[in-house]
Amino acid sequence: MAAKAKYTYEDYLNTPEGERYELLDGELYAKYGVEEYWIADPVHKMVSVMLLRDGVLELAGTYVEGNTVASTALEGFSVGVGEIF
Repeated sequence: MAAKAKYTYEDYLNTPEGERYELLDGELYAKYGVEEYWIADPVHKMVSVMLLRDGVLELAGTYVEGNTVASTALEGFSVGVGEIF
């Protein structure tokens, strides 16, 4: 059995046309055990956090400027949304 990946993906998801994607390769990330996936949206200045639950990545929360996002995969790591953008 392959070891589970335990790290965070931070993806910038806006296309030049301004389209917004909710999840990139979520099924693939879940298949390989990515426990936490961050979607950073620079246009709307928000971060959505997906967590792996029962083999599926689910939305755990959406954070905007003024909020602090804490990682469940990286112990002790947190960042203010304003610091990302």
